[in-house]
Amino acid sequence: MTAFRLDLPPCQTENVTSSGDTSSMEARLALSFTAPKNCVTQYLKDHQVDVTNPVQWPRPAPSIMDGVALSPTRPPFTEGVMKQFHLTLDPHKKYATYHDFRTPKEAEFRVLLVPQGQKTAVYMESLVAGNVGKPD
Repeated sequence: MTAFRLDLPPCQTENVTSSGDTSSMEARLALSFTAPKNCVTQYLKDHQVDVTNPVQWPRPAPSIMDGVALSPTRPPFTEGVMKQFHLTLDPHKKYATYHDFRTPKEAEFRVLLVPQGQKTAVYMESLVAGNVGKPD
């Protein structure tokens, strides 16, 4: 997380997991934690996320990528990351996802929020490494 200049939110977090590789130009990080809802909202805002404009999962209709129709219930992360997170999503529920989470090193993350009562589970996967590995 240090290479990405990414810290956990400044509140009580639980169930923190992270893994990644910063040894190559394609630096990767997967991070998950649970925190109070209001803390998660502020954490997202602090990283330039427009919390008023989530992309809902499952999507309302199939999307097209490289001419191929993708199912609206296609998982928001790769199969490997879904397994790493031990994450199974209910296609009958709606989940907020964001693709505009940014770190001070200009890394970009996909974020999925899973409500858990007064808390929210946060799942994040880096999409763009930005300036990770470059001196500040």
